[in-house]
Amino acid sequence: MKPLRVLLITRECLRTDSNEGNVLLNLFAGQPVALANLYCKPGLPDTDACEAYFQLTDRMALDNLLHRTPMGRQVSPQREEKTAAQDAFPGKSAAPVPAGQAAEAENKAFYDFFRVHNGTLFHMAREWLWALADFRSPALQAFVLGFAPDVIFAPLCYSRFVLAVHRYVIGLAGVPAVTYLYDDLYSLRQFSLSPLFWLHRFAQRRAIRKTLPFFRYAYTMTPQQANEYARMLPLPMRLLRKGADVTPAGEPAPHEGVRLIYAGGIYFGRDRTLAAVADTVRALRREGLAVQLDLYTSSPLTKAVRQKLADGDGCTVHPAVPFAELAQRYRESDVALHVESFRSKDALVTRLSFSTKIVDCLGSGCAVLAVCPAINAGWQYLKEEDAAVCVATEDGIPAAVRALAGDPALREAYAQKALACLTRNHDGDKIRRGLLSDLQELASGRGAL
Repeated sequence: MKPLRVLLITRECLRTDSNEGNVLLNLFAGQPVALANLYCKPGLPDTDACEAYFQLTDRMALDNLLHRTPMGRQVSPQREEKTAAQDAFPGKSAAPVPAGQAAEAENKAFYDFFRVHNGTLFHMAREWLWALADFRSPALQAFVLGFAPDVIFAPLCYSRFVLAVHRYVIGLAGVPAVTYLYDDLYSLRQFSLSPLFWLHRFAQRRAIRKTLPFFRYAYTMTPQQANEYARMLPLPMRLLRKGADVTPAGEPAPHEGVRLIYAGGIYFGRDRTLAAVADTVRALRREGLAVQLDLYTSSPLTKAVRQKLADGDGCTVHPAVPFAELAQRYRESDVALHVESFRSKDALVTRLSFSTKIVDCLGSGCAVLAVCPAINAGWQYLKEEDAAVCVATEDGIPAAVRALAGDPALREAYAQKALACLTRNHDGDKIRRGLLSDLQELASGRGAL
């Protein structure tokens, strides 16, 4: 039987050490599908999961505007000398490289500055640039028509120019498409005193409404977002969680002391929550307990933030690593962290998000410590499932860290609860079969209209 041909349109390239790449590679791992990826940011993929990759970037948009240079190019996964690490597609992986190396020389420091400061004016300027440029190049057309997808899977994102790419490519291909909601990109339940923020938010909402008719339905990771967005948007909602291998992780790798681990982005105020955890780790070390905190992230950190999180002794910041290597780091740890900010502005941004880290933590073999405001959908899920030690206030962080660090029986109990939750709700094979069935129905014309 001919494999289903699926075109993924993403903001970032597919990488095993990025959140979006981690989720999508997980969902399509082992599926009888042929994949291609069109993405709109600097960087190179680190996996051969796709037959072809096509890239659009801000620099290309600028060159198009200034010199009328056609936008877009096909790229290949970045490779270095082979290592033992493999991603979710065994036998189909390019050698992993650190995320920092994967970002092309194109304006990396420039991008990192705005990732740190997250300036609305920068995002608006980028939108204007793309609005003036023309990404509809012969190369893009040849890529899409040459791959000839049966269906398009295009996660919704905050960038209006990516949504414009969605509309153009779906119309060009003439095939059904679905989208995936990760975060709260549409509601007005946000906090900002900046007129620019609200100008940008309302423009984003208009772009989303303009794009929705191109999709048959939307997937979301949380019932909370599905229910809330079903009331706001004229699009059917379906639940699609990230899956995992539900077999036990095996015996923990031998290590000394008690190890806490966090892997993921350090933005939207998460640095403050992690700093509170780090402070407790330092206090325990001064009391003579062998405990340490390891943080794995691709986020650019200011000098001040790095000093709060890394002390060169018990608390260390590492570059992001491919998922296979991260799984080993989890096996060498005792407590996996999921954190969000308690600052109102940041808490509202992430309240509907179901972080990809949650499933990774549940399958890590560690006890899970979730430190988030109680409005956070991921925290609510872990609390309802009793799958983690859940802390909903900053003041509760020291007691929770102390309890887990000092009580092996508590760590073992919550490691077992995490595995039980993973088995109940995140069976990767079951989730992937359901997704494949949906997309096959869509391609055959039997899917939702």
